[in-house]
Amino acid sequence: MTSESHKNTEKKIWLPLPDPFSFEHCLDFLNRNSYESLHEVHPNKVIKLLKLEGQLYLTEIACWEKMMGLRCLNRAWTTAAEKAATQYVTMLFDLDRDLKSFYLQMSEEPLMGDLTRQFRGLRMIGFPDLFEALCWSVIGQQINLSFAYRLKQRLVTTYGSKLFWKGKHYYTFPDPQTVSGISENEFRNWQYSASKTNYLQNVAQQMVTGSLNLESLQRMPTEAAISRLLEIKGIGPWSAHYVAMKCLRRPEAFPQQDVGLHHAIKLRTGASEKPSTKQLEKLGRKWHPWQGYATFYLWHTLIVS
Repeated sequence: MTSESHKNTEKKIWLPLPDPFSFEHCLDFLNRNSYESLHEVHPNKVIKLLKLEGQLYLTEIACWEKMMGLRCLNRAWTTAAEKAATQYVTMLFDLDRDLKSFYLQMSEEPLMGDLTRQFRGLRMIGFPDLFEALCWSVIGQQINLSFAYRLKQRLVTTYGSKLFWKGKHYYTFPDPQTVSGISENEFRNWQYSASKTNYLQNVAQQMVTGSLNLESLQRMPTEAAISRLLEIKGIGPWSAHYVAMKCLRRPEAFPQQDVGLHHAIKLRTGASEKPSTKQLEKLGRKWHPWQGYATFYLWHTLIVS
C-alpha cells in the first residue's frame, strides 16, 4: 500500500449527530447477544463489514461529541462508497429522525415516561437491507432469541461475503441469489425447520426476480406496504410490522403480537398476565404515531434489566 493509499484509509466520513443521541444506549442494543455475527462491539465503537458498490469495506463507527466518524480499516473510500456508507449508517442508527415530538408525547405517559428519560437518545437500530430484515423476521418466528441468533450465524458464516482482517473473519449477510440456491438438506443440517427454509427461499426468489424490492415499498403508505408484505408466504402480521418498523422506518408500525413486547409490558405494570388485545390496541392509539419507537424502548428494558 502506498503512503497516499494509507492516508486515504485514515480518512473519516463525518456525520452530524441529531439531538438527542446516545451512542452508549445504541451500543447496548447492538451488543445484546454473543452469537451476533454481523458486527463487533467494542468500548465506544462498533466494527461492521459493509458491501458497497461490490467491494468490502470493514468500517469502524465511533462518536466524538456531536459527530459520528466512519473509518474504513482495509481500503480507501471511493466517492461512491462514501455516499453509500453514509446512507447505510444513517438508516442503521435512524440519524435523520427528529425525536422531540416522541419524547414530548411520551413524557407523561405512565408506561413510557420513565423509559424515555432513562434511554434518552436511544435510536431505533434498523435494517438498511430489506432482504436481511425479512430473513431475520422469518428466522425469529416462534423460537427464542438466542437460538435465532445461532441459526443466523450458521447462514452468515457459511454463505455471507467475508473478509479476514488482523486474525479475524468479518461477514456480511448473504445475498438473495445465494440463499435461493441453498439446499433444503443444508438448511435442515443447520436446524432450520422445513417451513423456515421454504419461507426464506421464497423471499430470496422474490428479491432475485425483482417482484419485491425496498424502493417500491418505501414509496407506499404504511398500510399499503404492510399489505404488500403480508402477501409474501411466511410473512404474517408480526413480521410485516417488524419489517415496516425496522427497515421501512415507519414509527407507527406496531408488532403487537410480539412476545417480548408482552413480557416487557407485564414487567413494567406488575401484571400477573400478559396484556390483552384490547389493552394493546388502547396503547397503540395512545402512542400513535410512535408505536414502533415505544415498542423498541420497551424491548430495550429486557436487554438492560
